[in-house]
Amino acid sequence: MKSKRMMRARRDFLMRTGTAGMATLLLSRGGTAFAHPMGDKAAKNGTTYTYATQNSWGAITSWHTAADLSFSVDAGTGSPPANISWRDQQGNSFAISFASDMSSFFGYFQRVNEGPIAYRGTRK
Repeated sequence: MKSKRMMRARRDFLMRTGTAGMATLLLSRGGTAFAHPMGDKAAKNGTTYTYATQNSWGAITSWHTAADLSFSVDAGTGSPPANISWRDQQGNSFAISFASDMSSFFGYFQRVNEGPIAYRGTRK
């Protein structure tokens, strides 16, 4: 059972990030870099990244504004991530890869039983 503090942090994270989905990040304890909801104590120790995002579907000829994406990474190495992926509580999945300077990302998100939607962001 999850603690009330963790559930509250996830709810707050959802409220800040909006529907681009940013639904709760499921944390993998076995990975080398952890993404944390912004209200989490660990997020204060890592680097916070915030991106203005857009999505596109079909032929990827037009892009539509989506909610900002913010996350914090603390892998203990001082190195930024090359890519991250996660699945929200509804089973929607996300995967993004970053430019080497973390200035932008490109990837996709996919709702359950639907096709992938292109997803990109530019660091604010």
